[in-house]
Amino acid sequence: MCIRDSLHSALEEALEARNLALESEILVSLSVEQQIKGNSSGAADLLLKARDVADQSKVPFVVSNVLGELGWSHVLSGNLDQAQGELKHALEIDRINRYPSEALHLAYTGCLLFFQHHVDQAAQTLTEAQSLGLKDSDLGAYVLARRVLALTHGAQGDTDRAITDLESLHHGDANDSGLGADELATIRAALSTPLIRLTVLETLGSAYTTSKRPDKAIEVWSELYRLSTTLDLAVTRAEAAAKLAELQAQSSHPEAAVEFYSIAVDLYRQTGNDLQLIQALKGRALLLMKLGRGQESLPSLAELANLVSKRKDIGAEFTAYVAMAEIYQQSKDQTRAKEVLEKATSLQDPNKMCIRDSLQGGIQSDNRGLC
Repeated sequence: MCIRDSLHSALEEALEARNLALESEILVSLSVEQQIKGNSSGAADLLLKARDVADQSKVPFVVSNVLGELGWSHVLSGNLDQAQGELKHALEIDRINRYPSEALHLAYTGCLLFFQHHVDQAAQTLTEAQSLGLKDSDLGAYVLARRVLALTHGAQGDTDRAITDLESLHHGDANDSGLGADELATIRAALSTPLIRLTVLETLGSAYTTSKRPDKAIEVWSELYRLSTTLDLAVTRAEAAAKLAELQAQSSHPEAAVEFYSIAVDLYRQTGNDLQLIQALKGRALLLMKLGRGQESLPSLAELANLVSKRKDIGAEFTAYVAMAEIYQQSKDQTRAKEVLEKATSLQDPNKMCIRDSLQGGIQSDNRGLC
């Protein structure tokens, strides 16, 4: 029986026994599974159910756990104001009852502060979370705090220190000479677990990309891609493929870039992530046009036009149609060129710069073509 089936079976048993605390905990576990798969809305729905059940249970530890995970889900989705209240409440419960979940909720709070651009306060909170995570043997909290603490160094202008700290994590170095041999061994074991390793690779890959170290970035994103493939995690594999496509294109390896864009497109379709699918389709179409392979870009442009139409992004839809028209005109297919141009001109002009540029000069083989 797989983990998911086991969780659902346990949930049914908890419902039958009216064990509200257990029911809430299982709903949280199911939400984490959905988050890993990239189903953010499904994860949020499960957490809201978990919060209602936790409130009914009146068990403080359960309430704290649900509030912490709900707050973290809001951090990940960018709803920072909502996250702040939930994490604050979770920490209050932790501190009153001296719960070991305080370290993780502190780490979540440090991440929230970082995303709110309170960098100094974030660094202080994350340092506290890192120490508490070691003290309470919460290595998940320790690694998260240490990983984001490295990002605060980068935000403070010390990029070299940020990368050094992340490389230390990547190689399983505890980076703390004050720890005993057993503690160091435990930390290294935690850093080698697949899911924790994925998060470290993702952060390090992003740091290399931001600091303009493409060779290092490709090396790390490739490792992340391989690990995600082994673990059958479509969400992180899609992200790695998209990053590798961009990096390979910048490094003058267009064929590899087209291949990774195609993989990313397929994976984002599978996971239903339309926003990232749009970006991957744009990247693939633009690269193919730049390579003089406009005909191959037509399916991507057609799918892109359909997706942005659903999102009512008239500017992007217009320019996708104009790009298609230009390709059809180049291949002397005037009938199809006329069809897509009629679709373009039927759209209401929102006076976006990309539309005016397209009308004046057509779609060029660079980033002006698609908004």
